[in-house]
Amino acid sequence: MRFRALLLAPFFVACATSAAAQRRAAQFQSAPILLTAPASRFAPDSANHRGHYTVEAAVFGGAVTGLLMALLTDGLCHDLDSNATGQNCTWKTIGGFVAGAVPGVVVGAIVGSLIPKAPATATK
Repeated sequence: MRFRALLLAPFFVACATSAAAQRRAAQFQSAPILLTAPASRFAPDSANHRGHYTVEAAVFGGAVTGLLMALLTDGLCHDLDSNATGQNCTWKTIGGFVAGAVPGVVVGAIVGSLIPKAPATATK
């Protein structure tokens, strides 16, 4: 028991802090918050608004990663070492597609939101 106390004593000494560190911090003086903003600051500027490729990239990313994961799942399911009983692989392949499509949609949407579309041109 005494040996354990001697081993822990340097730890307790190194981790000790003064009681002043536990004191409450002084309150900050804050300025009144202005809750209303000018209407022009947040008004949508539809004339200059350009979209992003969020939806297109999400669909593309989900389709590509879903197909790759479905191919991988189907290949592993038809492997003789993995599927020795000869079970049907249809639902496993669909599950592999879904498991691959979900992260593909998320990553595709994030990447697509960073790519702005070109401004629309007026046609006569």
